[in-house]
Amino acid sequence: MTLAVILAAGRGARSGSEGPKSLQTLAGKTWQQWQLDALAAAGVGQSLLVTGYSADTFASLPNQRHIYHANWATAGPIASLWTALGALPDQPLLIAYADCLWHPDWIARLLGCEADIALSVDLDWNALWSRRFADPLSDAETLTMRGVGVHRRLHSIGAKPRDLREIEGQFMGLWRVSAQGCSTLRNFLRHLLSEDLAQLDSTALFQRLLAFAPIACAVGAGAWLELDHRSDLDAYERAMTTDDFSHDPRRPPRWPV
Repeated sequence: MTLAVILAAGRGARSGSEGPKSLQTLAGKTWQQWQLDALAAAGVGQSLLVTGYSADTFASLPNQRHIYHANWATAGPIASLWTALGALPDQPLLIAYADCLWHPDWIARLLGCEADIALSVDLDWNALWSRRFADPLSDAETLTMRGVGVHRRLHSIGAKPRDLREIEGQFMGLWRVSAQGCSTLRNFLRHLLSEDLAQLDSTALFQRLLAFAPIACAVGAGAWLELDHRSDLDAYERAMTTDDFSHDPRRPPRWPV
């Protein structure tokens, strides 16, 4: 059975929230509840929340396991993941950023990918980034793939793009590993210096992992959100009252033929 590991240790100061940004409300539900509902709908009934900043505010969430990442203020998401791995055996994991939402179909499609390491990629990322940023290139990262169809293979990721041609999609804060992939990930992270581990984010990890293991991409379009700034939340609240918001997580994603 797959366990969801939700990385929620960071401060998230740019979101304008006094508490964890994943407890802010969107369309009547907390961001965290949106995640838990999507996981349950996709058949992932167990989750482990990695907390840090304002950890006690998560205590009221029902049926939620927690683990505290003591160095949350000086370390990034992969250090949070390493904290979780220290309490877990090698097993299938769905690894999720606490500041992203997805339609359940994204989760199900990723779980159905047979690769040991796989990540979700939005081909229509620019439609979402254009709502969030005056210049989408200011925040996007490079991502190139090989292959066609729904499941492709990651070729490169995580650099600063010079133009849109270097971006075939964007990582959506959601990835999975099989039990073997969990072992590969654990062995890779074990040999990093503590300083490297503290500064590593997911896309930098994927780029470095490519030298040791193939990484699959489950690709589609729309039906997910990312919360970074307070302006994101305001934009989503407005957009979700319309009928043409392609990234509304209540509507299923579009899959390539």
